[in-house]
Amino acid sequence: MRQQSEDGRHSAVDVLHAVMRFSRAVRSRKIYIVLGLSIAVVLGGIYFATATRIYEASASLMVTPRTADLLNATSTNVIRNDTLIPTYERLFTRAIVLDGAIDRLIALGPEQRIDFEDVDRDKWRLVLEENLTAHALRRTNIIELTYRSKSPTAAMAVVDAIVSSYLEFVEEDHKDMSIQIVSILRGELQKNEDELANKK
Repeated sequence: MRQQSEDGRHSAVDVLHAVMRFSRAVRSRKIYIVLGLSIAVVLGGIYFATATRIYEASASLMVTPRTADLLNATSTNVIRNDTLIPTYERLFTRAIVLDGAIDRLIALGPEQRIDFEDVDRDKWRLVLEENLTAHALRRTNIIELTYRSKSPTAAMAVVDAIVSSYLEFVEEDHKDMSIQIVSILRGELQKNEDELANKK
């Protein structure tokens, strides 16, 4: 028991000696420490002043499936988020959506296209893909869209162009689907009418 208490005292004394040696070393080399910190502050200031600023704009979209089954309480056809949301999420980076966004950006001023200044027109889509992220928030129907740019106004313009292009594509897709459904229903109606006429 006495041995343990003596070991504890020795270790405490050793720590105290180490702290005192360290403080003496700091005091004797104070000039070097101050000089090193000053150089680090100056270099950090130079980097901060010369570094390219990166701005970020974001938008959130809530995805609601459009289907007649949503209105039918007895329907057993359930749309699962784990397949629906990733599909809509990936649409943001598809060529048709990005090309639509690029067409909208071309109509804007050069300050909104600052990220494409020294880039060939056929590589604009790559620039969008590199700076764009779209991810679904866990356990929700919300997709978070983020774009990084050299200018805050350009970042907002690009996000707006991508969202507009995306919504246009989804609307056209739903219109095409609605036309197909109407065509199928008309065919079924005509078939039923023919069968009813035959029975009469």
